[in-house]
Formats: sequence, structure tokens, C-alpha cells
Amino acid sequence: MTTHGPIPVGSGLILLEQRGDVSIVTLNRPEKRNAMNIAAQKDLGEALELARNARAIVLAGAPPAFCAGVDLAEQRKLRASNVVVPSQDGHPWAVTQERIRRHPAVFVAAVGGVALGGGLTLVHNCELAVADESAEFGVPELTFGSVPALSGPATTRRLLPKHSAQMIFLAKRVSAATALHFGIVNEVVPDGQALDRAVEMAEVIAGYDPVTLDYTKKLFRDAADLSWPAAIDHGVALGALSRAERGRRAAAAAAEVGEREAIGSES
Repeated sequence: MTTHGPIPVGSGLILLEQRGDVSIVTLNRPEKRNAMNIAAQKDLGEALELARNARAIVLAGAPPAFCAGVDLAEQRKLRASNVVVPSQDGHPWAVTQERIRRHPAVFVAAVGGVALGGGLTLVHNCELAVADESAEFGVPELTFGSVPALSGPATTRRLLPKHSAQMIFLAKRVSAATALHFGIVNEVVPDGQALDRAVEMAEVIAGYDPVTLDYTKKLFRDAADLSWPAAIDHGVALGALSRAERGRRAAAAAAEVGEREAIGSES
């Protein structure tokens, strides 16, 4: 499916543009630097479902920011009103990250402005990331007396120990150049070009077989938690499953063509 330009999803806090096998999902609360409140997270979940068939998804933020994290003002109001979130529901932003992790598409972050706290978690959770040269990244939670419950573990998982400690304990923003050095992003481009470059990457990825791509993403995610022998065994198993699934789909497609031809010859 291809849409003509971005369309609002749900309450309009997320925009979705579908360009064939590539989807562009844009966080759309620019007046709040795209801080993610509950409504925006709900819209993002809906957008991800609408883009279920995409092979690659670009995540971007409406200028001037990528994402300033979770909406802290809303969080304070919820705590003040004694709203209880059932423990089985999990942290809403953590649930959103899990949806991205389990989505069959490969994600590419296009970072302009700032990616802070939960916004940095979002960058970490994308397989690839491109940043404008003026972009900044940070784990600021300690500065306002909060434990970096999501951005801390995500940063620790993605970076070398001293690099993650620098971001978490100094709680100062780092530049795009430092983010490239730390491995937070893959490329730094001139300001205003991150989205175009991210789309270019996504288009390359979207050119690959969807079944193979889906299994490759699963292997990429799973292997990080496995020992070397277990990862190799897991890769061999997933490779076999991928080939079997491709064969099944090819047979189903051939059968469908044969059925259409048979119907055509009868008419």
C-alpha cells in the first residue's frame, strides 16, 4: 500500500506515510518536543499495526526534536491522582519498545534535534540510526531525581561500559559526533538530511525477500542474548525455517496461479 503523503493516526499525535514496502512513522507533538504521552504511545502502537506489512520502517520526529522522552508532566499528574497501572500491563513505554522489537520490519531512526531519556531508548531499539550533525543525545534522568529505568538499561546494553556510564552518571548530552563514536548512530549527515538518508537505507532493506528479512531480524535480536555456540545453532535452525516458509509461500503462489489459469480456460 502506498499513501500520498503522511496521514494522521488515531488522535493525530503520530503520522504515517507508506511508500510501498517502506513506512515512515513520525512522532507529532512538536510543541512538546515529541514527548510521548499515553495518547501518543497508543497512536504509535496503532501506526505499527497499520505498517505490519512494511519491510522497513523509518522513525522520525516532527521538528524541532526527535523525541524528548516520556511525557513527565503527564506522569506526575498520574502519580498525583493515584492512578494504579496493573503490574501485568507493564510500563507503557516498555510495552511500546517490545512492539518494535517484535515487529517484522527493520527500523531506522532519523534523528534531528534531541533524543533524550525515552527518546534515546527509541533510538537504541532501532536496528539502524542516522543523525543530523546538530542532534544531541542524553540520559538526563538523574538531573531530575529519577532512575533511568528504560534508557539506562538500553544504553548499557548498546554501549561499552565506560561510554554508558558517562551518559548515565554525568547525565550530560553528547553530540552527534560522539554518538557516532559511541555507536549510537550509524551515520551523521548535514542538518536536515537525516530523514532522506534513513529512507535511502530503508529502501535498500525493503528490497530483500520479506520472509528472509523477518527471520534475519529475529536472529539479529536473539543472538545478542545467546552464547556463541547457541547463536550459531539458532541461526542454522532459523535459516531452515526461513527456507521452508519461502518454499511454502512459493507453492501457494504457484497453486493460486494454476487455479486462475484453470478458471480462465473454462470460461
